[in-house]
Formats: sequence, structure tokens, C-alpha cells
Amino acid sequence: LDTNMAMRNRNYLILPVTAGICAVIALLIILSDRQKKKKLEKSMAALEQRGQLLNAWNEFSLHSSEDPKDDPILTDNYIFARNSGDIIPYRDIVWAYKHIIRRNFIEINSFVICYMRDKTSHQLMPLRNKKRTNDMILSVIAERNPAVLLGYTKENRSRYKEMTQT
Repeated sequence: LDTNMAMRNRNYLILPVTAGICAVIALLIILSDRQKKKKLEKSMAALEQRGQLLNAWNEFSLHSSEDPKDDPILTDNYIFARNSGDIIPYRDIVWAYKHIIRRNFIEINSFVICYMRDKTSHQLMPLRNKKRTNDMILSVIAERNPAVLLGYTKENRSRYKEMTQT
């Protein structure tokens, strides 16, 4: 009788623990979407302030892909990062490089970091073909903004610091 009661008590605990885990996951998803929405609103406000929002919208609608895994979208003048909600004008990028995360000398993740004129940074994380996509992103940035500093070097780091100190 006591073993059956212990089994029932343990089974009754499974439901609340599972519900708690589901609630935490749902909360994380909601907070992530809220953060993405804030970034998108901030990007749109900055573009609207400069009078570029309509141009950005037109480019996005022309280059928009049906495949949600095509991220980021690279247009003539902007980078649209759907997974983060960023809209990045090429001309505002001062320094860009590929950041690689390794564990036991094995590459486990990579993404592009873009430092902007206003001392902010953006991470562009492609969803597939990361190595090839990251290289393509950097080459497109260099093509659209020839003055950009490419690659992570001590020289580029010090030049970026000099450029943003004034």
C-alpha cells in the first residue's frame, strides 16, 4: 500500500513540473519576440528619421524571400536580419568581421559582427550554410561600402576605436 501511494505522489508531481517547464519555455519565446519587435521598431524609427524608411521598405519587398531560412536578406542598400529584427544600412557599417566560436578546436558556431558609426554593434546569424553565408555577407558589405574595415585584427580594432572616439 505504501509503495502504491509513493508511486501516485511521484506521478502527481510530473504534471506540475512539466507545466512549469512549458511555462518557462513560453515565457522565453514571448520575451525573445518582444525584444525582436523593439529592435525592429528602433531600426524603423532611425530610418524614418533619416527619410530612408520608404526606400528600405521598397527594397525589402523586392528582395523578400518566401523561405524563412534565408536570413539575413541583403539588398542594394540594407541588410535585413529577420531573426534579430535589425535593419542595417551598409553605409553606417564601419567595421565587420566573422566571429567563430570553437570548442576543443572544432568550430561550433560562427556569425558576422558589424560595428556601426554610432558605436553600436549588430550580430548577423545565418540559419544555414554558416561558413559560406558569412563569407558572402562580408564580401557584399565590402562591395557596398568600400570604406569598411574587414576582419578582426589589432590594427582594425585600434582604427575603429580612433574613429569612434571623436
